[in-house]
Amino acid sequence: MPGDALGQVLAQRLRLRQFRDGYVWFLGFNFRAGRLTGNRALRQAIQAAIEPREVVDQVVRLPGVRPAESLFPSVLRAGERRFIDAWPLAPVERSRARAQELIEQARRELGGDEVAPLYLLSSEDPVSVKLGEYLQARLAQTLGLDVRLDRQIFKQRIQKMNSGDYDMVLANWGPDFDDPLTFGELFASWNPVNRGRFSSREYDRLVRAAQTASDSAARLAAMNGLQILVRDEVPVIPLYENARLYVQHPRLRGVVRAPFGGDPILRHAWLGPP
Repeated sequence: MPGDALGQVLAQRLRLRQFRDGYVWFLGFNFRAGRLTGNRALRQAIQAAIEPREVVDQVVRLPGVRPAESLFPSVLRAGERRFIDAWPLAPVERSRARAQELIEQARRELGGDEVAPLYLLSSEDPVSVKLGEYLQARLAQTLGLDVRLDRQIFKQRIQKMNSGDYDMVLANWGPDFDDPLTFGELFASWNPVNRGRFSSREYDRLVRAAQTASDSAARLAAMNGLQILVRDEVPVIPLYENARLYVQHPRLRGVVRAPFGGDPILRHAWLGPP
């Protein structure tokens, strides 16, 4: 349900339903040669300046949405437990002081007093527009960065990501199956979906280990290594886990909403009496 329809639903006193669809929204970076965002200190400065809780509470402002704790959303499981409970990820320090310390390091490494303008690519949907404006203001206020917004229709955004015509991009990903590897494989150097061209031998090694390990504990440990590496090397900054809001006809029963295996699942759906 679009956010602007929420008021109409509440005004009509319709029953509002929600479920987490497993999608993670993130801020991604371009690692192609010549892009400033290839600088690790700059990416870490941006990471330290952004607070996912603030993104959820002040920008997205939709029921069911939660701050992203990791690249792996909370719907994914590791055996009987959620992956994020079995393998909790220690958070990075997010503060103005830490962000400014890192941006000064980035300026020194990039060889200038100021960082050149950065172009933030996004789609034109209302959430992307609000997120882009928030990030533009936040990074200007905290880091003194000049962020210029580039809003495109979905197809054109993907084309620009494929060609590398951006510095940062607002994007998302959802799970194909209930396994952290559905996210972990995203940033392997050989993956065509790795449009930012992040490349790390250690990351690739961990992906291969997770793909081939016969021991469950070793496999999960490799995937934990992936989420730690994403936190430290910052190919992306996870922002929030999405939730879908919807209304359902009161006679419609047995519908299952799920992040895996096709949605909605209508196998046992039926119409009740009027």
